[in-house]
Amino acid sequence: MNDIMGFALLSLGTGALYALVAAGVVVIARGAGVLNLAQGALVAWAAYTFHGLHGPWGLPLGLAAVLAVASTAGIGVGFQLLVMRPLREATALLRLMATLGLLIIVQSSLTLMFAGAVRTSPTVLPTGTVELFGESVGADVFVRLAAVAVLVAAAWAVFRFTTVGLAATAATENPRAAATFGWSVDAIAAGAWGAGAALAGLGGVLLAPLQNPLSSTNLLLLIVPALAVALVARFSSFPGVLLGGLVLGVIEVEAQYEFVAHHPWWRGVDRAVPLAVIVFYLAVRGRGLPERGHLAERHPVLGSGRVHPRALAVTVAAALVAIWSLPRDWVDALDANALWALIILSVVVLVGFTGQLSLAQLAFSGIAALIAGRLVATRGWPLEAAMAVGVAGTAVVGLLFALPALRTRGLQLAVVTLGLGAAVDALLFQRGYHSPPPPGAGALGSLFGDLASPEGTVVGRQRFLGVPLDKVTDPRGFATVSVLAFVLVALAVANLRRGRAGRRLIAVRTNERAAAALGISVVAAKLYAFALSAAIAGFGGVLYAFYVYGERGNIDYGGGTFAPFSSILLIAYAVVGGVGWVSGSFAGATMAAGALATRIGGWAGDWLVRLGALLRVVVATIAGAGGLAVGAAVAGDRRTGGRLGVAARRWLPWLAAAVAAVLAAAFGGAVRGWLAELDRYVPLIGGIVLVVVLSRSGGGMAPENARTARLLYDRYVPGGADRRRRADAARLDQALRAAEGGSARAVVPAALSVWGLTVSFGAVRAVRAVDLRVLPGQVVGMIGPNGAGKTTVIDAITGYTPALVASMTLGEVRLDRLPAHRRARAGISRSFQNLELFDDLTVLENIQAASDRRDARAYLTDLVFPRSRPLSGAAIAAVEAFGLREDLLRTVSDLPYGRRRLLAIARAVAAGPAVLLLDEPCAGLDESASAEVAALLRRLADEWGLGILLNEHDMDVIMGVCDRVVVLDAGELIAEGTPAQVAADPRVRAAYLGDADESAHRPVYLPLS
Repeated sequence: MNDIMGFALLSLGTGALYALVAAGVVVIARGAGVLNLAQGALVAWAAYTFHGLHGPWGLPLGLAAVLAVASTAGIGVGFQLLVMRPLREATALLRLMATLGLLIIVQSSLTLMFAGAVRTSPTVLPTGTVELFGESVGADVFVRLAAVAVLVAAAWAVFRFTTVGLAATAATENPRAAATFGWSVDAIAAGAWGAGAALAGLGGVLLAPLQNPLSSTNLLLLIVPALAVALVARFSSFPGVLLGGLVLGVIEVEAQYEFVAHHPWWRGVDRAVPLAVIVFYLAVRGRGLPERGHLAERHPVLGSGRVHPRALAVTVAAALVAIWSLPRDWVDALDANALWALIILSVVVLVGFTGQLSLAQLAFSGIAALIAGRLVATRGWPLEAAMAVGVAGTAVVGLLFALPALRTRGLQLAVVTLGLGAAVDALLFQRGYHSPPPPGAGALGSLFGDLASPEGTVVGRQRFLGVPLDKVTDPRGFATVSVLAFVLVALAVANLRRGRAGRRLIAVRTNERAAAALGISVVAAKLYAFALSAAIAGFGGVLYAFYVYGERGNIDYGGGTFAPFSSILLIAYAVVGGVGWVSGSFAGATMAAGALATRIGGWAGDWLVRLGALLRVVVATIAGAGGLAVGAAVAGDRRTGGRLGVAARRWLPWLAAAVAAVLAAAFGGAVRGWLAELDRYVPLIGGIVLVVVLSRSGGGMAPENARTARLLYDRYVPGGADRRRRADAARLDQALRAAEGGSARAVVPAALSVWGLTVSFGAVRAVRAVDLRVLPGQVVGMIGPNGAGKTTVIDAITGYTPALVASMTLGEVRLDRLPAHRRARAGISRSFQNLELFDDLTVLENIQAASDRRDARAYLTDLVFPRSRPLSGAAIAAVEAFGLREDLLRTVSDLPYGRRRLLAIARAVAAGPAVLLLDEPCAGLDESASAEVAALLRRLADEWGLGILLNEHDMDVIMGVCDRVVVLDAGELIAEGTPAQVAADPRVRAAYLGDADESAHRPVYLPLS
């Protein structure tokens, strides 16, 4: 009992630091609207800066602490002004990825500045002890706890009682409204970043003495428990932050004492506690499908997935020629590039195609490498069999990782996967392994070895399909295997993009609600994406493990290759290359350590260094050209150049060029040293490039490369543009070729019957015992004032909102027990008020996504042979009826609003439903466009036999097209009948339509003169 109490008291200091770091996360989230994943990196910056200022520089302890906190706050303010301010209109997901760029930049800078030496720091807190409950506890624990409590209370008071705090909350929720009241949203965000970063800085100063020696990786991962605390506090409650941090600290320390200290096999379980908190919270609070009003994130640009056989053959041949003819260092670089690109393909599938931001991809790689390596080392398996088991086992782990994604998405999913990656690293990778197994070891011991006597995973020299996987004795053979493996997997991923399974993934990425409305199982799509992504990452991970450690035949899983920070770097490489493009994987991989960018930089650096004195001239010339461009841009800018005179604008570019050239020449020696060690700067350069790419378009290198290649092809290849047009025409002809036996109706007409529908949101009864019936060939209008419950009725019928119902059937099929996608497959189709189209796809692909077969076999066959089937009869009829033939190859985002409205209805019709539920299809259309939509709806009912439930505010459409009309008011059905009967009903006139004579009784207000 005394031990438990003692450890609980000691944990108060740890819990207080968790609360402090989490408070900084909450301050930035509430004041700037950004989830800052770089908070742990800022803690590390402050800790190392504090050490550097006090130790090597010799500054007084207090001054060093103040400067460390101030510099960290300065980083936060500068990041907001330089990076987040241009991204203020970007989606939350892109801004989150920008914070990953900050994390990479800070972490890489610390590695460059403080690499090599073992570093410790003194404490700024008292060093005595305090007796409490019979236990001796350091006084610093209570001082740290008191300081954190005061700071958290101050943050709560600022946001709760001060005008600035209320303005910060308002600016985050509605920036435009806050700006109309005179508040500068940018200034508020900068203040929030400064304050949040300062809290991280203080955490670094307080934590630095506890890290002996300092470890930037450990400090970086403080973000995981901090996010767990902030998540439980809903990123808003400061009292919740303090309480959550203390509770988490107690649980971690007690877990470490009860499990790790007594059972070495449980090593790392204490690091998994924050993950358990995150997953449990999201499992309770999350939702299978987003709620109505959830804003779909804008994702990076997608590639088409089309393969050009000639270009592919030439590229592969050139790569093989390079492997067998270039010097050894170039072969190694190409090998590393191909392996990193192979792993990045897993990011393309999961993040690019499916929109699930995972920060644990290299955990998959490490798990597969661990399984395969241990089977080879301890059981003597051939590498091919061990690799197959490792990849299959990793796919199963991917399914487990996907479970949190079923109830969360976006930023919260990134938090979960970061925690999962950290937990896997702590539990599996940060431990020693013994090879071969010690005598008398059991089944588990023989596989994982004796932890007390680790020797590593000794795999020796291995062959894969007869080729030695040894970059020492046969580097060219290894590189050939790597390049061919990348090409095969890249072809499979490109096939997936073009196939039915790929359209399902992209539909889920773009809009989960719309995907479910078309009969796509969001759960199945996410599980498949995680499993396939894990398998690809695992395959690449096994090859990369043998590439890195093949020289000594002993794999070290804890060497940082599979660490969480490496997974973050992987995301950066993917985004820089173009995360939605298969070709972007190879382009992004060039930024990885040891890959082509490093080799090219080293080659250029060698030549520049050989220039000697001429190097300063070259550097000065390059810098001068850059200064000239910057000066010209400033002079030509309306805001800055307009303040300068004519002469100043004329001379400013040349002055900037001269200053830049002189400075570059003066520091030419430093540039020479930098070029000589360029490979050390690759992560830092990657972080900077990531931020630049996100601040521009977020598309990466691949879209720009594709655009340039298309222009060159059209201009210089004879008949190139005509050839592309013919290929597009052939695709259209194939898609519109009438399917054998196709018809406009895909299901047997059926009646929709709903009895006793009731929907409640907490204590609010939104819909009360509504009865509804839609017969085949009948248009039923649904009207009522705003808030009457009309859209809620549609959501309840289609499975998006939980409801109580006496009976809900479509023909003979009972609907109320089916999830949303199963109701769609049964014959219920719908549109949405805000359209919810797949903007990343073409019009044709939107129609295909609605009409594709929902067979599970496509998830496997599309990887090898994605058959291009003609559109269904219902889809072709929808295209013709809504006049969309000429728009089929256009991207949805390029369509005018009226055409987008028609596409939303056409996509719902293309699914071949028995009953169509339309939610305000004429919203935003002019009178003629609304009349066109009404005529089309009447035709669908009369000629196709569709039953239609129409929620619409345009009374001309309702009265002109409907057979029957139902009226809702405050969630209750108050009238039902023909349009004429409903129009004459006094209850309807009072609740919605209004009285024609009531204007005669209204008071008249005359203007004052």
